[in-house]
Amino acid sequence: MITIDFDELTEGGRVHNLTGRDLGRRAREQLNLEELDKSDDEVRILVPDHIYLITPSFFIGMFAASVSLQGSLDKFFQKYKFESEPSVLRQVHDAAKRVLSVANKGASAPF
Repeated sequence: MITIDFDELTEGGRVHNLTGRDLGRRAREQLNLEELDKSDDEVRILVPDHIYLITPSFFIGMFAASVSLQGSLDKFFQKYKFESEPSVLRQVHDAAKRVLSVANKGASAPF
């Protein structure tokens, strides 16, 4: 199992909210998620307690391609295992549902 620690994205704990699609895209590149998506490895995502918010736009920038590739929430969360406070985990689940909702409607979202 590969581990990604979101603490790397928080400037040593100074950032408490992960926001913005562009920041999510940069994090995706920095953490090489495109390659992880293609691998058979499970990925453990550690979200430190000092992160209070992961906005849908950040999640979409970072994980929309991953969710779409997996094709379902179950498969996505089997591969990407988030460890976080329950409130942040709800934010992540809601954003993932949003990605699939747009994909299932056949809309070409600019993910």
